[in-house]
Amino acid sequence: MFCLLAHIQCRNFVRGRLRELKQTENANERNESRTESRAGKIGSRKPLAANARRAGWIGSNILLQKVPQAGKIFLIRNHQIEPKVKVLAEWQKTLFLREEKEISAKGWLLDVMRCIEKLGKQEFTLEDIYVFEKELNRLHPDNKHIKDKIRQQLQVLRDKSYLSFISRGYYRLA
Repeated sequence: MFCLLAHIQCRNFVRGRLRELKQTENANERNESRTESRAGKIGSRKPLAANARRAGWIGSNILLQKVPQAGKIFLIRNHQIEPKVKVLAEWQKTLFLREEKEISAKGWLLDVMRCIEKLGKQEFTLEDIYVFEKELNRLHPDNKHIKDKIRQQLQVLRDKSYLSFISRGYYRLA
């Protein structure tokens, strides 16, 4: 019963996020004629063929490889149902992302989270994260203060209990 309820809640959440991101994507396409949303997690599909019933309709794909691991919450893993407590705890860890309304701010948070995951360590330093400066600059070319933004996003993640501050320049995943 829980799995079905969790599945329905998850499906409804994903549908809601898709709707939000599609609206953002449509606005971006009108303004910038881009094929990917600002958050970079939704990609456009090819338009349907001219002879299709809904000719010209353009759907979207969720680009799972661009979603941080923290955003991938398993209900079932390796043919085993995950404990309800574990699923809810993982879901609660990133619930703060729903509060962030501005897509570019959410994109920064997700990009920094992905950089932390790429490190593959529970504890890391600010210098470890600065290694991703060029990558983040490529993703956010309008921002000329990448290191400042990284520190800001680490503070936000700390305030949201995603990670904890150990000492000056040292962090630990929560």
